[in-house]
Amino acid sequence: GLCGGPDVPTHHRTDHDRASLLTDYTRKSSVDSAGGSSLFDRSNSTSSSGGSNPGSSTSSECSDSDVQSLYSDDDCQEVVRQILQHENPIRIVIKLHVTENKFTKWESVLNPTNNILYVAIPEKMASENSKDTLISLLEFAEDKLEVDAVVMCVRKNRTDRARLLESFLLMGFEPLSRKAPEAPPAAEKDVDNFFLIYRIEE
Repeated sequence: GLCGGPDVPTHHRTDHDRASLLTDYTRKSSVDSAGGSSLFDRSNSTSSSGGSNPGSSTSSECSDSDVQSLYSDDDCQEVVRQILQHENPIRIVIKLHVTENKFTKWESVLNPTNNILYVAIPEKMASENSKDTLISLLEFAEDKLEVDAVVMCVRKNRTDRARLLESFLLMGFEPLSRKAPEAPPAAEKDVDNFFLIYRIEE
C-alpha cells in the first residue's frame, strides 16, 4: 500500500486509454502565472488482472492544452463528485504543473472513513516553485475533496529531506506519530518514513 496505507486496487492505463483518462478523470484549475493546470486520474476497482506497474504508464499523460481545450470547472466538479461517492479508500494520482512543461505526480489515497488524504512525496520533486505546487495540492484537498486533514509521507533516505521538512513545517504541517490515530494503518511498523499532518480548520 501507499506508505503503509490500505491496499487499493490500481488500474494500469496504456496509450489506448488516453480517451478514457481524459473523459473520466481530469481536472482543470485556473491558469496561474506559471501556466499550470492540473489533472488527476482516479483509479477504480476495475483493475486488470496481472497488473502492471502504474508508474510505467507514461504514454497516457496529457498535456496542458489537451485539458484546457476540452474541460471546464463543471467537469472537475463531476469528477470530484464521483470520487466522493466512494465509501472505501480510493487511490488518486494528482498531477500538478510546476511550470508549463514540467509537472510533479503525487500518489495519494483518500480515506472517506476519517476524511484524510494520504500523500506520498514524489521521488523527484523540482525545487523551483515547489512551495506553489504544495499550496495547490492543499487547496485541492481542502476546496475540492473537503478533507479534514492531509497526511504527508516523507522517506527518511531522501537527500532533500531536510529542505522538504523545513518547508512543510513553515506551511503549518506538524510531525505525526506513527501510533497516532490519523496515521496510515501500517505506519506503526514503518521505520522508513516520516509522517506530517496538516489539519484543515473548520
